[in-house]
Amino acid sequence: MPVAQSPPRRRNQLPTADDTAEDDETQHNWEFTKENAAPLECGRSVKSLSKRAFGMSTREQAEIEEKTKKLEKLVKRTEKAVEWMQRQAQKLVAKKHNANARANNASTADDSGNTAVDFLTEDEAQSLRDRLASELRYDPSTSNRDNIDYDPLRYWVLYIDHIRKSYPSDSKRQFLINERCARAFMSRPFIVPSYQNDA
Repeated sequence: MPVAQSPPRRRNQLPTADDTAEDDETQHNWEFTKENAAPLECGRSVKSLSKRAFGMSTREQAEIEEKTKKLEKLVKRTEKAVEWMQRQAQKLVAKKHNANARANNASTADDSGNTAVDFLTEDEAQSLRDRLASELRYDPSTSNRDNIDYDPLRYWVLYIDHIRKSYPSDSKRQFLINERCARAFMSRPFIVPSYQNDA
């Protein structure tokens, strides 16, 4: 069914209400496609923003999703290792509590205060890191730069950068990935002790 078009306006003829509505609609179409990206200190790439705002091919979208999945898998290794270390540390602290309670013949430790048995010593934390390499095959202390675990922070930096560039308007996702990274490297015992003052 053909769509009826309004006759063209003459040069000196005043616009009608229908003409004004059409002009406003075509004039402000960009309002529906513009990106609502949060500003960054370093700025954003105009090329990538306009790609996101004015559409990408399905191939480009698939590449972004594939890279996101790959980086997510790499950072999950660190998160799993941190979770494992925390569980093992809790078990060690519980054993120390039980041994201390048996030695004192009663539990006299104050639950509100921190005692020496509430924390792992550096030697105990290092033994957990050594076990991590053998049990989970995760070794951030390796000196081999080609090893996937050489520097776990590098994958987090790449992932955060990828999320910022690929999803500029998704500030919630950006915040959550930053929070996950901070939790992974600030949790005790530290998975990479050299990062403890950097986080």
